[in-house]
Amino acid sequence: SSQGRGISLLGSSAKLPVGEDCVVSRYVARPLLIDGDKFDLRLYVAVSSFEPLRAYVFEEGLCRFSTARYSDPADGGSAADADVFAHLTNYSINKRSSHFVPNADAADDGFGSKWS
Repeated sequence: SSQGRGISLLGSSAKLPVGEDCVVSRYVARPLLIDGDKFDLRLYVAVSSFEPLRAYVFEEGLCRFSTARYSDPADGGSAADADVFAHLTNYSINKRSSHFVPNADAADDGFGSKWS
């Protein structure tokens, strides 16, 4: 796994590396927030058949949070100038933030920077 290596925010496609393989994602303008923080959801699904479609969704998932308050790049500055801890939810990046809150108790899984 990449463990957050190579993840960066670019202000324009002109800043993409030339002659290198890369994965590019378009930045989502005005994302949904939870208490002012960006988040992503990871759901686990097993598809056992496509014809007919049969899928099983595991009853638990994962929610990862940014560790700094989100600020809309449209309100001044670009995403590339922003704090990566506010704009990315990648665990390997956010665990280096001074605001990262680990969840040490599996029974209290709705607490911290990563919920299950």
